[in-house]
Amino acid sequence: MKKKVKIDDLGYWERRAVLEEATVQKSATHTSKVVNAAYNGAQQSLYDEYIKLLKRMRQRTGWDNDKISEFLQQRANPDEIAELAKMRDRTTNKLVKSKIQARLNAEALKHRINRLDIIKTKAFIMAQETAPVHRSALEELLTGTVKEAYLSGQGEVIAAQNADGASRNLNELTKSSQALGKTKSEAYQKEVESVKNRLKELPQKEVKQAIEKNWLGSNYSKRIWGNTDRLAERLEKLFTMKELSSMSERDMRKVIEYEFQVSRGIAERLIRTEANHQYNYGKLLGWRENFSDGQYKLVAILDSRTSQICRDHNGKKYDVKTAEVGENFPPLHPWCRSTVVLVFDEIATPVASISLPEPQQSLPTPMPRPKPYESVKDEWLVNKKEGAEVVESMSRTIDEKIYTVDGSDVTFSHDEFEHKVAHVLVDNFGGRVELLPEIHNPKYTKNPDYLFNGELFELKTPKPKNNGGSVENFKQVIKRALKQTPKVIINIEKYEIDVEEILNSMGRIFNSPDIKDLDTLIIVNDKTIIDIFKRK
Repeated sequence: MKKKVKIDDLGYWERRAVLEEATVQKSATHTSKVVNAAYNGAQQSLYDEYIKLLKRMRQRTGWDNDKISEFLQQRANPDEIAELAKMRDRTTNKLVKSKIQARLNAEALKHRINRLDIIKTKAFIMAQETAPVHRSALEELLTGTVKEAYLSGQGEVIAAQNADGASRNLNELTKSSQALGKTKSEAYQKEVESVKNRLKELPQKEVKQAIEKNWLGSNYSKRIWGNTDRLAERLEKLFTMKELSSMSERDMRKVIEYEFQVSRGIAERLIRTEANHQYNYGKLLGWRENFSDGQYKLVAILDSRTSQICRDHNGKKYDVKTAEVGENFPPLHPWCRSTVVLVFDEIATPVASISLPEPQQSLPTPMPRPKPYESVKDEWLVNKKEGAEVVESMSRTIDEKIYTVDGSDVTFSHDEFEHKVAHVLVDNFGGRVELLPEIHNPKYTKNPDYLFNGELFELKTPKPKNNGGSVENFKQVIKRALKQTPKVIINIEKYEIDVEEILNSMGRIFNSPDIKDLDTLIIVNDKTIIDIFKRK
């Protein structure tokens, strides 16, 4: 059983560091609420625009497919185009305004802007407008965090420099003050004033440099804009002629909600991880000035949510000069809660902390438990392979033996769902899908459906009469698929359960002992990739 360490079991400076970082995360909760409100507003606005378009389509076309196509391709009227310009003018952020203008210029180069272009451009604008809110709120959090952490780091430096004989000196101060008829507090006050005089704030220029500094290849601002751009791209792909004519209002609401949920999740992870980074980096800046030859110790809270990498580094000591984020300095991974503290002999009464704000004496509301899986959909989209090929393979090689379709020992039979999902995979991620034959002899040969870009996958399309639409039955579908391969695709288009319920159950699914072999799970709804989850 993994050891749990309570906050009270830590030494003074370790406990202080953990509580300070936890206080930062409590502030991050407020930042997340501000950002979520921006995403929620954009989500509702986009859905309202979709409903307006839907009503006009109903009135004009009577849901005749030919008429819908004609309606969406009709040239937008001047009022509709002017509305886009108004949306641009309402935007105060210069970068967002320039992006919107570039988009409008690109549309203007067309011979005509149709109604489909209008709704896509509105989706683009609404997604982009979330970025300034996110950036401003996170910048405020990171600025305060790095400034406070810098002071905390200096406090540790002072404690480290005074550690040798500090307790003896304090005792001598106390004795001498008593001999002179002074109170103990007067003696302490001199020491406290000495500490205060040695503390200095991080200059504003260096604060700006700290929060804008690239780490692991990027910084908070670039990551925010990247998340926003990906959201805009995904939203635009929703509004195609086919989707608008075939998707129900309820399904469109769910898909819009899902796409915003993906970006909200990424935004939350970004806020939490960036806050942890600036707290630890601020302390490092405080150390480097006066204690660059010292050592620091990594401190992790050991509980059921602690990652293995943090467990491995917990308590280990490293030279301040060699600190490297992601290697021996936190954050070691997204959602990291670990922190650092200088290595020095603890003193009974740490005077160096007296002039610093005392952190809360209890941890704030626990952070979300680190997930045993991660979403890799965005990563796959970014790394889309060249080509888009679906092949019906009439042979398969296992252990250097070739099995060729013969109608008895080896057969080939794939239904419409298997063909459709194969095309969905290559349309989204590129590359090649081979639909594999089924080998009956030798018996018990594993027969996955696909070879997708060199990896074997099994597809399941559960039907209502077999699964009843519960999460537990969804797990049973995965278990059946795992008999063929650890990489599973579930097409839920016939599945009578809310997508949100499935997504909220991912932790339960990946933590289930009976499906511990699950490596990758792709969830598809008809022709839409809902998400891709991979075990960490």
